[in-house]
Amino acid sequence: MSTRPPIGTRYRINWADGVSGGVTVVPTGGTVPDDEVNVMHDGDGSIVTVGVGRLGNPETVTIVAATLRTAAEWFSGDDRDTMREVADQTEANWDSICPVCEEVDCDEDCPLEHLRAAVARGELRRRA
Repeated sequence: MSTRPPIGTRYRINWADGVSGGVTVVPTGGTVPDDEVNVMHDGDGSIVTVGVGRLGNPETVTIVAATLRTAAEWFSGDDRDTMREVADQTEANWDSICPVCEEVDCDEDCPLEHLRAAVARGELRRRA
């Protein structure tokens, strides 16, 4: 079974030369092993094959966690610590129980509802 993320999912990758760049998953032919995927570089459009394990979290998850960490700085004490924990949990467990509303399917007013709904629809996948 393939562990490839859906076509169109965006990631950031740290390349061997130390440069971090955005990539988008593109169609991958049947000759590529199931644990690898073709990605297109932002900017120049070149396509390379990388191991699925190099992809990390989808860019959307990373952005949500970074936003939570930034918002945490608006608070102090326990509230700030709780927000930081939610950010950490969002990156670590974004496809299981919601770290905000603590539901499998987010409550209607949960700020992670749309992100987690995209996971449920198969638009985003966790790396294996």
